[in-house]
Amino acid sequence: MFIQQVFVNKMINKNKGQTLVITLFIVLVSLTLTLVFLMPINQQVVKLRKLLNTFQSLAYSESGIEFANYYALKGEVLGGFTTSTASSSFSGSLCEHFANKLNLNISNYDTCIYTTMTSSTLGTVEIYSSINSVVYVAPYIKVISGGKFENILRVLDFDFVPQ
Repeated sequence: MFIQQVFVNKMINKNKGQTLVITLFIVLVSLTLTLVFLMPINQQVVKLRKLLNTFQSLAYSESGIEFANYYALKGEVLGGFTTSTASSSFSGSLCEHFANKLNLNISNYDTCIYTTMTSSTLGTVEIYSSINSVVYVAPYIKVISGGKFENILRVLDFDFVPQ
């Protein structure tokens, strides 16, 4: 009886090692299969996150356009922007270059005002406005707004042409 008991205990000990190896093998195979099946889902999540970041940067860029228009028309700075302004002769300026592209009557303008608006959250907005200092003519305004979010930059370029 005693010899039979020892023999059974040795068999159980041998089976424990085999069972452990088989269990570990099954766990590793199941983990591998799970990861393989989840990889396409993870790629879709990454693409979705980039798409949402793109929409956020586009919204920032659009907000910059709105703040720039308000600034150009009312002269007030909103949205925590800091501004720097420079003016130059219309002739030979970027304002003239943009106006020529749109076939505007450039004889109506004599001054190009370049304003940069910078915000830590909304990005940078460039405003090119052309005015005539002698006779009032509706200003031609070009706004270039760059919204940046999570290292994704979206730029909107609008021309507001007098009618």
